[in-house]
Amino acid sequence: MFPSVDSLQEINLLRNNYGAQYGGEGAAIFNLASKAGTSTFHGSAYYYFQNQLLNANGYFNNLAGNARIPFRYNDFGFTLGGPLYIPKFLSRERSSTFFFVSGEFLRSAQAATSSVPNDPTALQRQGAFSSPVCVAYNSKGACSSTSTTVTNIDPLAKAWLNDVIDKTPLPNGPSNTPQELFSSFDGIMNEGQIIGRVDHSFSQKLSFFVRFLNDPYNSIGPEGIGGNTNPIPGLATTSAQSGAQNTLLHATYVPTINWVLEGGLSHMRAYENTQVIGLLNPANAPDFTPNLPYVNLTGKLPTVTIDGTKYNSAGPINRINPTNQAFLNVTHTMGRHTILFGLNVERMKSSYTNLNNGNNGGFTFTAPSSVGNAQAVWNQSFADFLIGYTTSFSQSTFGGREGYGADIYEAYVQDNYKPTQNLTLNLGLRYSYYRDPTEWILNSDNFDPALYSAAQAPTIDNTGYICLKSPCAGGGTPNPAYNPLNGIIIPGQNSPFGRAMVSQPNLDFAPRFGFAWSPFANHSTAIRGGYGIYYKFPTIWGNEPSGNPPSISTINASNVSFENPGGTVALSTTPPAIGALGVNYKVPYIESFVFDVQRQLPAHVVLDVAYV
Repeated sequence: MFPSVDSLQEINLLRNNYGAQYGGEGAAIFNLASKAGTSTFHGSAYYYFQNQLLNANGYFNNLAGNARIPFRYNDFGFTLGGPLYIPKFLSRERSSTFFFVSGEFLRSAQAATSSVPNDPTALQRQGAFSSPVCVAYNSKGACSSTSTTVTNIDPLAKAWLNDVIDKTPLPNGPSNTPQELFSSFDGIMNEGQIIGRVDHSFSQKLSFFVRFLNDPYNSIGPEGIGGNTNPIPGLATTSAQSGAQNTLLHATYVPTINWVLEGGLSHMRAYENTQVIGLLNPANAPDFTPNLPYVNLTGKLPTVTIDGTKYNSAGPINRINPTNQAFLNVTHTMGRHTILFGLNVERMKSSYTNLNNGNNGGFTFTAPSSVGNAQAVWNQSFADFLIGYTTSFSQSTFGGREGYGADIYEAYVQDNYKPTQNLTLNLGLRYSYYRDPTEWILNSDNFDPALYSAAQAPTIDNTGYICLKSPCAGGGTPNPAYNPLNGIIIPGQNSPFGRAMVSQPNLDFAPRFGFAWSPFANHSTAIRGGYGIYYKFPTIWGNEPSGNPPSISTINASNVSFENPGGTVALSTTPPAIGALGVNYKVPYIESFVFDVQRQLPAHVVLDVAYV
């Protein structure tokens, strides 16, 4: 969420050594104050644009005979603020209610160039090659027939040709790289941010404002959202709708000249939704229907990789992250002391579905390097694709949605003490209780070494695979007590931490100390320093283990049927890779030391020497 610059009244940067009233990681903090309406009307409007007609063409575009890359950038907006009044009943001069609204709109279409080193030619797409390739293999995987023409094209390969490959451009590279495809992609990015604020003063002691921000962002990613290993025009085109909404209620009460209380309630909703709309959307490939071991629920076709050229797409993703916050800050002036104390409570939830976990399945066609040079490897790999001879296949079960909730409870106290006119001391303490996330949609788990039993470990044969049937390669017998969930803890089921995956840290105290001293009477020198501990936002809330059994199971196999991998794949015996977080979890923190000396020199020059 990035508020429009024209909606901001003030930007304050804190580089380091800030007081206990600020949480966070010890990095720089930006305090942004939004504009408010006044007793008179004020407004502004602006328009900024860029266009490809003002740009020169790129070298590779000229080489391929392509026109200038499309680039259209239009950024326009307005602001308006003033009093709210009712003619004949409440004049502008007497109104104590004011409004401010800001709008910024982005309409952008821009492109990028890319290249694919191996794109099948028109003849190769028909099964014709310049030199002989293997067109049949025996039961042991040895080549039994060669030809310069593939006539036995696999039905599923034919469907992929018709629905995907034949709808992509042919190679357009120079003569020394005839398989290469140069292309440009047109992307669309539209944003429309609206910020509205209403202020009301009940009296000189009590004021209130409400602010709403809506920042939707819609885009079309021609190469896919999240990247595409080998971008091919029209293949992985993805639409995305993301953004955030925020509502803030804020009140300030000044009962006496020595007391200031300010607090508020905030609700923020961040979201992200992506969908594949290019050739890899199953609706655009009705003929490609492989019999997969698991149902493909991702909304995209399986990944097909031919000698490094990938026909794939990232996503889709569906994410909603609402956060509710309540805070109170109190300032009390008492002689040479300014006391600050307050509370902060946040409740966060997350609902997340990432369909990029391999549930769509993946077929790989890669010939060994022993067939010859790079061109020979490509020719054989594409021939293997045409006859449906897969090098490898993998697919995971659908991971499903993940959802968790977490809370933050914080309190602080700070004393800014001025014992003399040239010395200020800052003493503070902040306490943060980051409650471990608890699963409300159970789809994550963890590994606890204390619960792992060697007696339930599998037998590994001398090829590195799990032995499930006798005899095991290299000797030994299968372990009848083998438990695939050995050491796995599942929140809400067998986790020793209830609906959490790790232990709960509760001693996160963050002391703060700082000073500012002007040692000379002319105040030309200032010496500042300080120390603080700053707890970082727990990474567990965004990096929980995923892909572990039983939530996800993965099948890996070699030389399976392209058309029917579901009928030829057995239970995977590859030892699974287990993701884990340390069960005795500690919230990470930063210790910060600062010492700074500033000296005013002649000619309005300031010398600043600091250790950070």
